[in-house]
Amino acid sequence: MRQETALSILKTGRNVFLTGEAGSGKTYVLQSYISYLKQKGVAVAVTASTGIAATHLGGTTVHSYSGIGAREYLDDYTLDSLTQRQKLVKRFENTDVLIIDEISMLSASFLESLDALIRALRRTEEPFGGLQVVFCGDFFQLPPVSKANDSQFAYIAPAWERSDIRVCYLEEQHRHADKELVAFLKAMRQGTLQEKERENIFKRIPAQLPGGVEPTRLYTHNRDADAVNRDCLKRLSGKSKAYTARSQGRKNLVEGLQRSVLAPEQLELKKDAVVMFVKNNFEAGYANGTRGTVIDFKHGLPLVETLAGKRIVVDEAQWQIEEDGKVLATVTQIPLRLAWAITVHKSQGMSLDAVEIDLSKAFTPGQGYVALSRGKRLSHMILHGIHEMAFTVDERVRHFDTKARAASKRWELVVEGFSKGKLQEMHSGFLKDRAGKVGGKKQEETTLEKTKKLLDGKRSLKDTAKERSLTPSTISGHIEQLLELDPKLARLVVLPPKDDHKCIRVAFKKCGDEKLAPAHKHLKGKYSYNVLRVVRAVEKAKNRLS
Repeated sequence: MRQETALSILKTGRNVFLTGEAGSGKTYVLQSYISYLKQKGVAVAVTASTGIAATHLGGTTVHSYSGIGAREYLDDYTLDSLTQRQKLVKRFENTDVLIIDEISMLSASFLESLDALIRALRRTEEPFGGLQVVFCGDFFQLPPVSKANDSQFAYIAPAWERSDIRVCYLEEQHRHADKELVAFLKAMRQGTLQEKERENIFKRIPAQLPGGVEPTRLYTHNRDADAVNRDCLKRLSGKSKAYTARSQGRKNLVEGLQRSVLAPEQLELKKDAVVMFVKNNFEAGYANGTRGTVIDFKHGLPLVETLAGKRIVVDEAQWQIEEDGKVLATVTQIPLRLAWAITVHKSQGMSLDAVEIDLSKAFTPGQGYVALSRGKRLSHMILHGIHEMAFTVDERVRHFDTKARAASKRWELVVEGFSKGKLQEMHSGFLKDRAGKVGGKKQEETTLEKTKKLLDGKRSLKDTAKERSLTPSTISGHIEQLLELDPKLARLVVLPPKDDHKCIRVAFKKCGDEKLAPAHKHLKGKYSYNVLRVVRAVEKAKNRLS
């Protein structure tokens, strides 16, 4: 699929999985769509699975934005606690589009938790609360790391299936200028590697680069990359110049931002140091991954000559976390890092002009693909050993990728069947739909109405959930919302037996607040969080009526 077609599908407001081979322009399409939404006044949340990926788009991690943090699962208590945070409620009520970049590094369990949370916050059973969700990434990249299970890719999550995803598989190549390298990477993805293609790679063990070209060295382990950089800098003669990052904002947010920024907190440079830009600034003439050499210092700032021969006086750059239009945390630093060596993990999303790769210690599927796809051409690539693991990709991903390609072809044909006028009408319809919502919610809360009809003084929470094919947690949330809108409905809610009801009321009173955890603990877990939520909602409604 061409980039223009993918962008046209995105503008219809459909949920989209934007994918494609390394260098196919996924980030470019995302940035174009983000700019379009902002110009049209559509509220878009720009997030990514990692801080590094988030900084590329000027966003934040989905973990931070959602409030889920490092959790993989949300139990009833945590879900309830998050739905009580009005700031979080307003954030998602006022969001129209949720973008998640590097979706390959999110686990299925996290995506399920995110879906459940957004539905609860927006009080609707529509997938992801009715938001347009845009997942971007390539599952051939490095897999998610989960404490529970490190191989449950996001596309396995039921929430993915429920979201009626349109697949946009970009096929044009914008990074690799080498047909042999393109053929090798494509064969890796499709599982059709032949001896001839392997030989093209083995020819780079060892090899020489064109004169004057200094490569970035990729290692599979942090300790190897750090050691190379320290040693190379130490060997350079001349005085070193140090730059210390400055930060501002809440401590926890600043710490998270510092971990995601590739520019080190303490940056030491010398003349002739090999460096890499770690932020996009196209106006200044560099992008994330652009490499060069420090040739001098001007007014205290490094003067870098890129491999393309462009000279840039590198001023400070700023990374920030925004929320609801407000800047909550910033880190300011020279956007460079020593680039004799970096890890394969940190290289994701980068385009490297010349690369020297050590895959002798490759330890996970996809690692070799990521490393080899960072370079633009084989002639600018050197290999120092390659473990057989480097040639492998996850077979489940390969199967999913085949289905994704086919789905993309189908959607491409569908779009081609529409006239230009029809597409414009669909684009306008999406914008009109977003503008016609109040506080990010559709004016008709149909799912609440369905639950309301079942409040007849006869059905228990469990029975109501079963009849609606929803979870008790969702139904208890509906009851809370309905009683907020109309306290008189409290008389229709089925409560626990009289003695149990009294015990719960006493527990809330003794604990001195309306939070669930203290009451749940006081009652030694005898009643579920959902039962406590319903009793709490009924008591609040009665108090409002008295």
